[in-house]
Amino acid sequence: MCVVAHTAAPVPGLETKGEGWEDAGRGGAVVQTVRRARGRVTNEQRWRDTGLSALVLILLAYGWLFSGVSVPNERTRVYLTVALVDHGTAAIDAPMRRFGRVYDLAQAGEQHFTDKAPGASLLAVPLYALVRSWSAPEDWSIVDLSNLVRTWLMVPFGLAGFVLVRSLLRELELSEPAIDVSSLAFSLGTPMFHYSTAFYGHALVAVMLLAALRCLAAAGVLARARPARSAPNDGHARPGRFAAALAGAGACAGLAGLIEYQAIALGLVLALPILFAPGRARVVGLLAYAAGALPFAALLLHYNTSAFGGPFELSYQHLVGSSLQELHGFGLAGATFPTRESLQGLLYSQHRGLLFSAPLLTLGLFALPFLLPRFGVALWLVLTVASVYFLYIVASSSVWFGGWSFGPRLLIPIFGLLTLAAAAVFDRAARRPALQWCMRGAAVFSILYQQAVQASFPELPPSYERPWADAIGPMLHAGIVSPNLACKLWGLERSNLIPLAILVTVVLLIVALRGAMQRRLLQAGAVLGLAALLCAALMSASPSIAPKEQAGWLRLATGWRASETRCLPP
Repeated sequence: MCVVAHTAAPVPGLETKGEGWEDAGRGGAVVQTVRRARGRVTNEQRWRDTGLSALVLILLAYGWLFSGVSVPNERTRVYLTVALVDHGTAAIDAPMRRFGRVYDLAQAGEQHFTDKAPGASLLAVPLYALVRSWSAPEDWSIVDLSNLVRTWLMVPFGLAGFVLVRSLLRELELSEPAIDVSSLAFSLGTPMFHYSTAFYGHALVAVMLLAALRCLAAAGVLARARPARSAPNDGHARPGRFAAALAGAGACAGLAGLIEYQAIALGLVLALPILFAPGRARVVGLLAYAAGALPFAALLLHYNTSAFGGPFELSYQHLVGSSLQELHGFGLAGATFPTRESLQGLLYSQHRGLLFSAPLLTLGLFALPFLLPRFGVALWLVLTVASVYFLYIVASSSVWFGGWSFGPRLLIPIFGLLTLAAAAVFDRAARRPALQWCMRGAAVFSILYQQAVQASFPELPPSYERPWADAIGPMLHAGIVSPNLACKLWGLERSNLIPLAILVTVVLLIVALRGAMQRRLLQAGAVLGLAALLCAALMSASPSIAPKEQAGWLRLATGWRASETRCLPP
């Protein structure tokens, strides 16, 4: 945790003028005109934060994948966790003999290893070690282990992402409506929602980047303006807290790199704001940041050496099977140069595009070049360089589409950063109600879409180019829903969606109406009407797969439902 010591002094270029939200200064910064000390949270805000966090937590925990679905990306990480706890080794040969061979695999000599970076598996070690303290290895099937880490590791991290986004948006002094709409859209209306419930590395990295930014804010290095000779504790943090906060930022960045190789470069990007600190504070800050990151860098180098024979030998250089080598065995983990196909797919395609799966974040991405006056150089550089880098590296990958998935899952690490940009745009549109209504409508649409996908099946084949028409709509129409909390009470039925629908309706009303003081009915009608039009356009698309293939998919899903082991009707 990063402790923040705020000052009540106004931020340069911002001023308060009566009620509502106004543009102030040449930078056009949008500021809340209800005067309050910077960063101070009122009791009303605390209660709202608590209530919304509880709502997000319930929705994250509500549904999960069918037990009959094997996800190699998750299994290979679980195998490493089991190997470390039960066998004291990083080699996963023993878990493979126990649970079966996995597709995502690396090999060194006669031993096999996960082909992923080890960070996510290491995070799961304390959890598995805890449950193993009162149980035997044979008590745990791979389904049970997958659900263990999904529920008790990933869901808490997903909730932490929601809390961190809200904290950062409040630190940026954005309006409460912008905070609510943007944070709910981030956690419930993007692929971050599903991958906060699945044992992948992307959501973990996204949360670590947000945590690192929060620590940088606590240190004061993200301030938009600072006197040339100010001390490191100038209005933000005392020297001890300054160093501690930057060490925390370095630790978060180091852990992100331990979880996903591609995030290592982001650790350097996150250090950029420290370069704007004055004189001695810059040196102290960089040393503290490096000290925080060093243990995780050392752990990764040690893992590489023990598993693959050298500190800079990555698992992608030791992949098993020609198909994996063709995907990842060249360039930087399979990344070379962006292609038009990958860029268009990541931005506009129905099954992997940012526009369809997270429309608010698309707006944030394209608005980044214009947000320098609002964010200041330090924060703007982090958001822009990190987003451009990750978009470049994913668009350069031979597997930019992410295999079986929904939306641009490989871009999830920067979703939190794009949310900050989208929230700033929302506030800049305060004098343009129609634009804000469109943003709210897009958020309502994306939340509905993500909830429908999660309620059916979120790990779709890459050939299903129109997810709703190809799989999601037909599954829901046939009454095939994923296992969920309600199915433990009355079996796996379509009626399980009723509690979900009630919870989602509450969220949508908050997104549609939050902060509307006047013309409430007009705003609600415009927002919900736009969302309905977007939903209708999505549902009117014809399938991209043949009827025979779609029928085969429904038979497969019906089999998953019939063999579900985690729904126990009374």
